[in-house]
Amino acid sequence: MATILFYPHPATGHYNASYGLAECLENKGHRIVYIGPDEFMEAILKKGWEFYLVDPSVIPFYFFECRKYGKLVAWFNNITERFSGIRRNQIMDRQEKVDSIIKKIKPDIILLDSFNIGEATYYHKFGVKLISYQSMVATNEDSFAPPFNYSFVPSESKLSALYVKFLWKKHILWMTYFQYYLKVWFFNQGYIAQLRKTAHQTGFPFDKEFDRNNCVSSGFLFKHIPELILSPPEFDFRKDIKPNHHLVGPIVHYKRDSDHGDSRFSKIINEIRLLKESSNHKIAFIYCSLGTNTFKELKIVHSFFQKIRHLCFRNKNIYVMLSIGSYYDTNRMGSIPSNLFVFKTVPQMEVLKHCDIMITHGGMNTVTECIINEVPMLVYPLVEKWDQPGNAARVVYHGLGLKGKIKRDSFTKMQSKLNLILQNYQCCKDNLKQMNSRFNLDYKKEYAVTVVEKYLKPDNYEHKTY
Repeated sequence: MATILFYPHPATGHYNASYGLAECLENKGHRIVYIGPDEFMEAILKKGWEFYLVDPSVIPFYFFECRKYGKLVAWFNNITERFSGIRRNQIMDRQEKVDSIIKKIKPDIILLDSFNIGEATYYHKFGVKLISYQSMVATNEDSFAPPFNYSFVPSESKLSALYVKFLWKKHILWMTYFQYYLKVWFFNQGYIAQLRKTAHQTGFPFDKEFDRNNCVSSGFLFKHIPELILSPPEFDFRKDIKPNHHLVGPIVHYKRDSDHGDSRFSKIINEIRLLKESSNHKIAFIYCSLGTNTFKELKIVHSFFQKIRHLCFRNKNIYVMLSIGSYYDTNRMGSIPSNLFVFKTVPQMEVLKHCDIMITHGGMNTVTECIINEVPMLVYPLVEKWDQPGNAARVVYHGLGLKGKIKRDSFTKMQSKLNLILQNYQCCKDNLKQMNSRFNLDYKKEYAVTVVEKYLKPDNYEHKTY
């Protein structure tokens, strides 16, 4: 039995993406340990895994601070904390906590979320094998597939190839500029500068490993750190994969949200099911969610939910179950039509068993679950910086649904797109069924475990003495 330490990025979608892999490894007898902030402790402990409470981010990435607090607040906090010594003390305190946890649990392997790949420069000192994992599509530069934060749908034409090449050049140039901007804005405390300093202290070969030709949040990967790609490769555009990148997905954790505290949920599901069976009219049951990470886009979210509300008022033959998330205030919705059912959260896998169409932001976990349940999608990317635009493009490319523009599309435009999906419903369902049949979920679970266990062998790394 090996001890496997998971370090996900602190966001619900990233934790959810890791659960399937953790469950597979646990079923093979391995010990599963997570580290992270307290908001995820209950979910981890409920699954029977170990959890150590700590902010594992030992190297601050100011991009996430800018997104959370705003640029000016993040800048001001950095200045005051830097000159007061608070920031340095915070980092040292985090490092001491992480060091004590690592020495206590003695992991045989650390599974590091690709969002946190820069932390590898620090964790290198423990002599433990590091594997990166991610739920997005493969991020390496490719001649056919554009970076995943672009909604362009490629084709086999030469013009498409030229445009894809341009998009990659644009992306790499932008990330180079962005890192330089952070370095200047935060007084030579940019992320890359901090990683170089940490790598020098721990002996990590930063310059040899650094690879910017990828589309990831940090703007880079490390060449020789293996990567597990948890998204389904069948959903991706055609592309070449690096030798040490392993297509192990999808791995779905079906028990993730089986419990639901709102007693209305089961009642509404049953009522809609009976209504569809007894009605003489064609009724469509639509599920809508913009994901869990909406706190910085609440203005856009509110406008979009109002469009959903108007859509329901004007169309009595559609029934919408709307999951608004924990950041949005239900009272802002206004009067609710009788065919709109609003919840903070719902057990998504259960809803997808019953709905006809999902309106989604295009998160990879949700898209995968829609394909598994063979539910056509209307994708409205919420955050253009992430993989949502690219996922929307892939939905269109494979004929699994349509995509829209969340700020521009009116509720009438949304209605016309929903009608178009319903008119071509069987075609979408056939495409979804064909893709789902290619997932081979049981094989992927075995393959993922085999890949991880391969790196556990002594000839693949040297385990230092603690």
